[in-house]
Amino acid sequence: LRLRAVVSLTPDAQPSRDLLEFCARERARSIHFCVPKHDDGVTMSPAQAAAIVSELINADNLPLYVHCRDGGNNTGLAIMCLRRVQYWALAPLFDEFCRYVKTGEISR
Repeated sequence: LRLRAVVSLTPDAQPSRDLLEFCARERARSIHFCVPKHDDGVTMSPAQAAAIVSELINADNLPLYVHCRDGGNNTGLAIMCLRRVQYWALAPLFDEFCRYVKTGEISR
């Protein structure tokens, strides 16, 4: 894959040993953000979202892989923030998010 970074958005205090070993083996940087488990609400603060997007747009980290625990909500929220920085309109931004979350919609 030739990844330069793996961004983890999990409630764990540290990334798993398996992930750290993978990153070491692949010479990829492990970037971890402790993000609370999704619970039908937004679980990351604006400051944390900004810090995550900062890592996502850092050219030194590209190409990178982003993941969270459930595969959709926290990663989806981070990518939504990235898309806004990229000047995406809201409709396609929400459409993309809804394609990847389990419920297929944004709950209110």
